[in-house]
Amino acid sequence: MQKEQVTYLKNYEDLLIEIRSLVDHTKDEIANLVERKKVEMAWQVGKLIAENISNSSDSNYGKTLFDRLEGDLAITKTVLYKMHGFYKVYPEIPSKEDGLNWTHYRVLSSVKIDEERFHLENLVILVN
Repeated sequence: MQKEQVTYLKNYEDLLIEIRSLVDHTKDEIANLVERKKVEMAWQVGKLIAENISNSSDSNYGKTLFDRLEGDLAITKTVLYKMHGFYKVYPEIPSKEDGLNWTHYRVLSSVKIDEERFHLENLVILVN
């Protein structure tokens, strides 16, 4: 009986290590998926706003639009402007392979000089 418990415990330690590894890996995958979905959502929202603004001839329409969206979506105008800017700076949705998240793009979208932005993107990609 004592020998079975020792074998059991030995197998248990191996099992525990394997399960922990699987759980940690899955958590990382989920976090990466959530971050990617945030990027896609922000880009799509920015695109919809840009298209909507471009369809209006009223010069005050954009401000009114952001005010209304802020109230109806409970997303601040600042974030909505950043989403709009993200789409304007990245007219094609960035590849998920670069590993950049929405926080990276919020900052990078404010860099107006393309060469500087590309340099910063590459630095972030190298660090990740």
